[in-house]
Amino acid sequence: MAIERDILTKIGNDTVTYRLNGDTVKGSDAIIINNEVNLIGDNNWFEAGYTIAPFLQPADFEGLHQLIVNYFTNLISQHSTVDLSNFTLEKYHHFVDTDDLHDIIIKTMGRGLHTDLLGHYAGKIADRVQQISGTPLRIADFDIFPMFNVRIVRPLKPSDNNPPHKDIYIDRLKNALNIYAPLAGSDLKSSLPIMPGSHLLNENELELTQQGTLVNGRAFHVTTVVSVHNQPLQMERPNPALNEVMVFTPYAIHGGGFNLNEDLTRFSLEIRFVRA
Repeated sequence: MAIERDILTKIGNDTVTYRLNGDTVKGSDAIIINNEVNLIGDNNWFEAGYTIAPFLQPADFEGLHQLIVNYFTNLISQHSTVDLSNFTLEKYHHFVDTDDLHDIIIKTMGRGLHTDLLGHYAGKIADRVQQISGTPLRIADFDIFPMFNVRIVRPLKPSDNNPPHKDIYIDRLKNALNIYAPLAGSDLKSSLPIMPGSHLLNENELELTQQGTLVNGRAFHVTTVVSVHNQPLQMERPNPALNEVMVFTPYAIHGGGFNLNEDLTRFSLEIRFVRA
């Protein structure tokens, strides 16, 4: 019989509540990153599991930002007659003002967009992340194509983001390095949370959801981390600014990035890299 209960997560000064319906288990006896490809081990931010650094040259970031604005302006225009002359990413929810239309946008993007859409910016991004990590990297393709993601998290819409998790509970996402680069609406109420040092925890210290467990009424592909040492997660929002990037290991607990702003949509560029 599935157990239904509320799960509390501390994110900075805020407390977020999830509704859990299903069974949980204790993780295995292992520190997973010790047995797999570690792309951050030679950096002074290894113990934290993430760093924030300047991203692109200003003209390149401006061009990348405009490319993303143009992409979504065109995509929305294919499915709506709304006037987009004043469209901005942070006011996306005014132009895409129904869940049905938003679902169409998300479905069109699918699991990820081909890096061909980024043009020469793809190489500039990869070069910069290599500099930050000190490791030769390429954008991951997962045996499909090299891809990037644009994450859209509308204000006060808990369904728009994953609950706290480690990507590496999905095998194809192991042995990688992630980035979170804000494009709009990212601040201390909306940026991607992470639990510093959680990549070094033994899995048997974690309470995890089992397949089929619902979180806020949804079943997620990735396993949710419910608690650590039977206590609520203590996460932080590192809050990189525009044209800064957070580089982090997917072995750390992250996610649960509720957008607590009332009138700003959060857009971010999220790309996974593997060793070149």
